[in-house]
Amino acid sequence: VRGNLGCCREIKVKPEILKDKTLALFFTCGVSLQTWHDIGMIDREVAIYNELSKHFGRIYFFTYGDEGDLRFKNYLADNIAVIPRKLVSNSLLYSVMLPFIHRKVLSRAHILKTNQMYGSWSAVLARLIYRQKLVVRTGYTWSVFFTREYPRSGKRPVVKNIERFAYGVADAAITSSEGDFSYVEQNYHPRRHLLMPNYVETDLFKPLDVARKRRSICFVGRLHSTKNLMALLEALKGLPYTLDIVGSGQQEDELRRFAADNKVRASFLGNIPNRELPGILNEHELFVLPSLWEGMPKTLLEAMRS
Repeated sequence: VRGNLGCCREIKVKPEILKDKTLALFFTCGVSLQTWHDIGMIDREVAIYNELSKHFGRIYFFTYGDEGDLRFKNYLADNIAVIPRKLVSNSLLYSVMLPFIHRKVLSRAHILKTNQMYGSWSAVLARLIYRQKLVVRTGYTWSVFFTREYPRSGKRPVVKNIERFAYGVADAAITSSEGDFSYVEQNYHPRRHLLMPNYVETDLFKPLDVARKRRSICFVGRLHSTKNLMALLEALKGLPYTLDIVGSGQQEDELRRFAADNKVRASFLGNIPNRELPGILNEHELFVLPSLWEGMPKTLLEAMRS
């Protein structure tokens, strides 16, 4: 996709091929437009679909939000429709029932696409029932992350089998990093496989003429143990650096206590809309992403661009 979305492989599409086609996007299980909005990433996540909407006749977003998701329509192109959750409140149960609940819309779709592997079974079921084309896209390999985070879990074979079945049914697969591409190729052998790195909105993320704060560090992401932020705070003990942390998560209270107890000059800025990040990134001397593991992190790409 060309235009202002950098770091993407160019896909040459004849507009007349897709102009009457419908794309159905299946959100990650439990994720809604409200989720994207609350963590500040709705602009970033919908950008690629607003671009694709120029080629498709219609795009449907199957989200896990209630009708409140409809109020985010102003972020979307006119031919993108939001299909919120209905009838079933439990996200996992809804993910199984979704292809049946929304059969009228899905039976008319031409291409089905996943956003991540968790919840991909909704699209797989729709593919088997309605016989449309299925594209399985992932930003990270679920089984790899799951094994690293829960090395003793008995659910690991279940996760691997979900991946195996999804790739086996898919007409095409998309992965965003060379590591994930090789892993999927070696383990699942999809029919067609594209390496498509995550995109950056290059008209938004770019060097700005702003003064940089001396000895300043910025982090953007989830406040989770896999991001290894405790090690970063430990490293900053006794150093004359400030750290601005953008994001939220389950580890926030623990990180706040550690920073206060060890006199680390850390500021917790919470979730910030993606469109406001370029100014923050540009005013810091350093961006640090100390994660124990990553897929193809958009925050790192955006920081490199800034």
